[in-house]
Amino acid sequence: NSVLSGCARSSVWEQTPRLLDQIRAEGVQPSTITYSAAISAHEGKGLWETALHYLEAADSQNLHPTLVTCGVAISTCAKGASWQSAVELQAKTQLHRLPPSEVSCNSALAAYQRVDDWRRSVLLLAEMRALNALPSVISYSTAVASCTQSGWWEVACSLLGEAREGHLGMNVIIYNSAISVCEKGEEWQRALMLLAEASELKVELDVISYNSALSTCGKAMEWQAALGLWTQLQRKRLKPTIVTLNSAITACERAALWQLALHLLQEVDASVLHKDGITFNSAVSACEKAGQWQVALCLLQQSEQQRLPRSATGFSAAISACARGTEWQVALALLNEVQKAGVDAILLSASISACDRAAE
Repeated sequence: NSVLSGCARSSVWEQTPRLLDQIRAEGVQPSTITYSAAISAHEGKGLWETALHYLEAADSQNLHPTLVTCGVAISTCAKGASWQSAVELQAKTQLHRLPPSEVSCNSALAAYQRVDDWRRSVLLLAEMRALNALPSVISYSTAVASCTQSGWWEVACSLLGEAREGHLGMNVIIYNSAISVCEKGEEWQRALMLLAEASELKVELDVISYNSALSTCGKAMEWQAALGLWTQLQRKRLKPTIVTLNSAITACERAALWQLALHLLQEVDASVLHKDGITFNSAVSACEKAGQWQVALCLLQQSEQQRLPRSATGFSAAISACARGTEWQVALALLNEVQKAGVDAILLSASISACDRAAE
């Protein structure tokens, strides 16, 4: 057991099978501690299949798992990205009525996050509190993140409130998780409130915080709020990413503010950011909504000059812009450019619309 524990501390998992075989060859019965040490040796590498094998071997010998054994096994499954196995092991600890520990529960919460099971996350947090295994800010951050895919911002904000009231040392991670949930739920006002709250608590926000809030505002067509966040980002001297830029331009695009979209593009020209296809597509769409077909064509040419992937989205927006301006000849010329790759149904529809408006 001591040698196996040494292997676990050094993460020398390759020696574990040989040592277990040697134990059996000498007629020594492995104990729960033996299997716990064997599983621990595989934790660092996330070798969850071997960990489960040892857990099953212990069970077959009527060696009931301890809190430490299950905790290490859950952590191994989580590190090996076997989230469903981690979830099942957590259920097994509850079946054996083992008291929860922060380490094993955090690993289980991470598994619940990956399978988008916010209900189990909330129940596990309640169980931890009831059994005095007090959740940390990490526990709450992970539970909040489990609400992202479902967009349950009410649950996420409630969990955030519990962590804040518990004086757990709020950090940027838990606020970023909550803001991301608000983004998914399209709650732009709540996202802005969380940003303001974090600032009041002296939490050091990062560019990820602003990216999520900007994206939320963009989806809601709240371009003024989005541009306000862009200004705040620069005032705090945070370096915007291409995600930041695209979110800001998307907000302009949805409100048909093509001039503001171009202004943001010009700002990027003076920075070190490299525009991508989404950047130009959003700007072209902004021009399309405003009927600025000439500007849309210029943007398409710029994207081609920068050797960016030419997508159906950008061409569709440009052709639609021509349709708005009854420039059917230009629309058909654009269609000819994409025929080499196969005509997209959306593009074809936009071209027919252009011809129809020109009564051709």
